[in-house]
Amino acid sequence: MDVDITTGAIQVTAPDVGPKRDVTMSVLDGIVMGPLCCAADDCTAELKNHWGSAFCAYHESLHGSKCRMHDCPNAKVSPTQACEEHQTQWKAHVCAHSHANLSGIKRMLQRPGESLPWNTAA
Repeated sequence: MDVDITTGAIQVTAPDVGPKRDVTMSVLDGIVMGPLCCAADDCTAELKNHWGSAFCAYHESLHGSKCRMHDCPNAKVSPTQACEEHQTQWKAHVCAHSHANLSGIKRMLQRPGESLPWNTAA
């Protein structure tokens, strides 16, 4: 990940994983606005539910009850999105993306007394 400190732009270099699709979206404070498409490979259909769903209606019927780990055929354990085998990874994901953790990261990034080259003089 490269960060241009003059503009704040972030450039992420992804590994080459095969054919790519163009996706148009806007991100405002971490909220994705715009067309949302199915997470299944080679599917560009609209999501069944824009709040918490990852699949279109067709792929939700195929994969909705399965573990969300890639290529895992096991059934997920309610109320999580992972099977019994992948519960450790699921708990780590939930912990890393919790409000408490994100608030701590924001506090670390916004230390009031710190003077960094890209911060404007107060």
